[in-house]
Amino acid sequence: MKISLLLFIVVLLFCTCKQKLADEKLSPLSKEGQVLENLDSLKRIASSGDLLVRLGDDLLSYQIKYLNEVDQSYSHAGMIVEKGAEKLVAHIAPDESDRDGIQYIPIDSFLNPAKNLKCALYRYNFTAVEKTATVSSIEKYKQENLHFDRLYDLRTVKEMYCSEMISNAVGAATNERIKFKPVTIPVKMQPALYNYFKKQVSKKTIAERKIITIDNLYRIPGCSLVMQFQLKYLPGE
Repeated sequence: MKISLLLFIVVLLFCTCKQKLADEKLSPLSKEGQVLENLDSLKRIASSGDLLVRLGDDLLSYQIKYLNEVDQSYSHAGMIVEKGAEKLVAHIAPDESDRDGIQYIPIDSFLNPAKNLKCALYRYNFTAVEKTATVSSIEKYKQENLHFDRLYDLRTVKEMYCSEMISNAVGAATNERIKFKPVTIPVKMQPALYNYFKKQVSKKTIAERKIITIDNLYRIPGCSLVMQFQLKYLPGE
């Protein structure tokens, strides 16, 4: 009798624990937990040469996204570069502390949920040779001490902005098989650019200037979406 009772208790405890584990497995993740899971997935599947775009949660990012020709989802771009066993993001951004050259930073830093709203990972249909050449071009720009182009002028070779750097590297590596279309600055954004350039460029020049937008890096044949997700949820979302 005692053995039967003990066996019954053991079986009951086993079933209870098993059900608890099943319930925990089935229970939905919190929004923050889903973000972390998505980040882990992105880090696993990201590959050298992939395009990574994000939307910052600051005022400048909010303005920059309206420079995009069609998809006004993102404000900054970088490229995945594998160095040894580590996957980093190569990008270039304005920095007042004289660190406005190409930086290699961890994916977690580039997609920090405390500073960004959403992101997406895209992949170009590179050959193995083209992928290596693209990453090598970015490293070459870094060694040449390339700086951020605050005037968004495609004619300069020692200064580039983020989407220009990527388009130049990819275009050269693929012999323009993958190419990007420069577009004029949207009319509604021209006054903001005039002030951003600190009036160093005339309004006429701004109206005629061609730029490589963030969305033109991925809205092209030869580039496919791998994944996209929110990094931060605002109140009410």
